[in-house]
Amino acid sequence: MILNLNIILIFLFFVIVFLLSGCDSRYEEIGNQWFYVTYDERGERIRKLQVDKKTFQVINNEYAKDNLHVFYKGRVIENADSESFKVIKEGYSKDKNNVYLYWYPLINVNPNKFKILGGFFSKDDKNIYCGTVPLILEDISSFKIERLDRHIVMMSSKEFIKHNLDYSFINTEKYKTVVYCNSIGKSNTGRFEGVRKID
Repeated sequence: MILNLNIILIFLFFVIVFLLSGCDSRYEEIGNQWFYVTYDERGERIRKLQVDKKTFQVINNEYAKDNLHVFYKGRVIENADSESFKVIKEGYSKDKNNVYLYWYPLINVNPNKFKILGGFFSKDDKNIYCGTVPLILEDISSFKIERLDRHIVMMSSKEFIKHNLDYSFINTEKYKTVVYCNSIGKSNTGRFEGVRKID
């Protein structure tokens, strides 16, 4: 009986090690071509990348760049400046023109004054951001996070504006997708759950 239990435990140990080691995603050169390789329950998935092989460099498992493009998980970050690009943390990166959450640019952000607050809240010198969306908030200096929520919502900016008319200032041609969370924060002029003012 004890022998069978030990065999089962050893088997479970190897299954867990196999599953955890198989979840790694990465950039990989196969032959003379670069790919982004991911694994899921259906096996290995390979995305071929169009890169300048002479200047292509892997930054980490999520980010890479060449002289023309920046990649996040194998997808191009549109309009990112490769030369000035830097990874920040928690899915945020920036260049001389913008800050990005994953592939998506923050709306009207000043990258030189950008700071992560937590729970997908961030700020620059003019705005508090929930994901990529600037909150409609008069007093950013008093803003505090009350509850963190790491879940995010992604949707087209046009659909987002239909449900949030106060955000009709968003240029839907430039910012095609918005990303936001449901963390709660407050300032002296209001309390927010995600992008919605709740009191």
